Amino acid sequence: MIEPTGEGFHVTRIGQALNASEDITVIEKNGKIIYRSSGGRLAYEVVFTVEKETADSTKISQELYLSESAEVHLPIKLLSPITKHAFSVKLDKLAAAIENAQN
Repeated sequence: MIEPTGEGFHVTRIGQALNASEDITVIEKNGKIIYRSSGGRLAYEVVFTVEKETADSTKISQELYLSESAEVHLPIKLLSPITKHAFSVKLDKLAAAIENAQN
């Protein structure tokens, strides 16, 4: 479930997730999209960079930053593939939304 808030969105997930509930803000800064999560078990920030490579392709890259106050109870070796998969799914959904918007 996604509920708008004054600052962004509150997300509550039904399925398995690292953060079952979190507050999300999304901003654009210096040509980058910053997705900031707080209020869940793991506070983090994802910075998406969008670069036009050719007339027919765009490169989207992401960088994950954990909050200094984040209490990570998983080793980074385990956390890394979990977050990579989660954001891969999100990028696939973003790509599909962009393609649908263009049609």
